Amino acid sequence: AFVGATKINTIRMGGPLQTANQQMSDLVADILPPPAYVLDAYLESTLLLKHPEQISARKARLSQLEQDFRTRMNVWKESSIPDDIKKLLTSDAYAPAESFWKHVDDGLLPAAARGDTDAMDHSYAQISEDYAEHRKAIDATVAAALGHQQTLGARSASELSQSIWLLSALGVALVALLATAALGLLRRVVKPVEETANIMTVMAAGNNQVTLIGGERADEIGKMISAVETFRRAAIAREEAEREIASSREAQARTVAALGQALTALAKGDLAFRLSQPFPESYEMLRKDFNAALEAFQTTMIDVSLAAEGIRTGSSEISVASDDLSRRTEQQAASLEETAAAMDQVTSSVKDTARSAGEVSA
Repeated sequence: AFVGATKINTIRMGGPLQTANQQMSDLVADILPPPAYVLDAYLESTLLLKHPEQISARKARLSQLEQDFRTRMNVWKESSIPDDIKKLLTSDAYAPAESFWKHVDDGLLPAAARGDTDAMDHSYAQISEDYAEHRKAIDATVAAALGHQQTLGARSASELSQSIWLLSALGVALVALLATAALGLLRRVVKPVEETANIMTVMAAGNNQVTLIGGERADEIGKMISAVETFRRAAIAREEAEREIASSREAQARTVAALGQALTALAKGDLAFRLSQPFPESYEMLRKDFNAALEAFQTTMIDVSLAAEGIRTGSSEISVASDDLSRRTEQQAASLEETAAAMDQVTSSVKDTARSAGEVSA
């Protein structure tokens, strides 16, 4: 793109070649006809020599031509035309033109104003010599400008041809480079990614027993494959954990069922029931602890039963003793009743004695 842009910029309208060619065309246009070529000024001088009475019109015309000449010369002095052509125009052709204008301004016009025909003839002869020398330089300048234009045309054609061939070669090279890059991309990137995607599809279906190739690569594809391998190992570990959990749940279910059977027997009062079937390893201690607890409970209940029997026997003995005590209590109550009656009599006697004592006291 850079080379193409550079070449196109060289041959485009407004580019270096076109600008240089346009300068040569402008130069030729300035020379043929004026203002850079004093041909019109020479013709005006000739007409003034033949018709001095027209001095006013000729003087104004010559002044305008001189002004235009100097303006365009200043432009070409600052231009970027080739140095050899610039020298022909601004030096070789300019020097006799300066002498030409000096003889016009200082010789021919003042002589015409005075009506001095001899002075006019003398000045015109010098003007003619200056014009002849100027014209030689101008002819050389035009020839050089036209030659340079031809060179520019040939260069433009050469640049265009080179650009076409160069861009064509670059296009072919670019196509070959793209084809090579596409093949490399297919082999180094697309194919490994496709294989990894297929393996991931298989893994997504639940099959983690696959082999991943390319994890040792140091690029992004290797990192991706390594990440997929990590996922695969994690999936295998998860499957193993799930199997362990399922096995644990099955063992737990069997353990719970056996414990339920034991608790049912215990609820019915069967203290002789024991868990004889071994539990899974993680629950075996529970079976042993349960059997030991029942063993201890059974022993305790036997002790309680013996204690209860002793209590029953003691209670019977206490009951008999209580009956004896009750009879004796009844007998004592009768005696107390008789004593109370006697006490009533004593009390009555005391009251009578007290009354008598009162009367005696009175």
